[in-house]
Amino acid sequence: MMASDLQDLVTSFYETSQMLLKEVQQYELESEMGAEQWLLLLEQREEIVDGLKTALSDGRALTDEQKDLLEKSAELDRLAMGRIRECMDQVQMKITYIQKSKLTTQQYNGYGVPEAYGSFFDKKK
Repeated sequence: MMASDLQDLVTSFYETSQMLLKEVQQYELESEMGAEQWLLLLEQREEIVDGLKTALSDGRALTDEQKDLLEKSAELDRLAMGRIRECMDQVQMKITYIQKSKLTTQQYNGYGVPEAYGSFFDKKK
């Protein structure tokens, strides 16, 4: 493996990290379109990391420029993962709300449709 291959891996990792951060920052919960792209970018990054590990285990050394680029990549990753966690929390809150709504509907089953203001009329005799 040549030094340019290692440089290509480092550069690819940085570019992939940039793309991931851009995708997660543009994500909106209502559209739910970007999550598949996240997975593709994360898989691509994983392959690059494996290539970097192999190159480094073969005795290749990183230049200062490559180390700086990897540090910048790590910062981008921290920002992206923070945003991903926020989105996951939003999804979890949405799931919890849906589960509560289902439970409420099941509890009022037989009483008719609950009124918008939260009261109901007892129709059982």
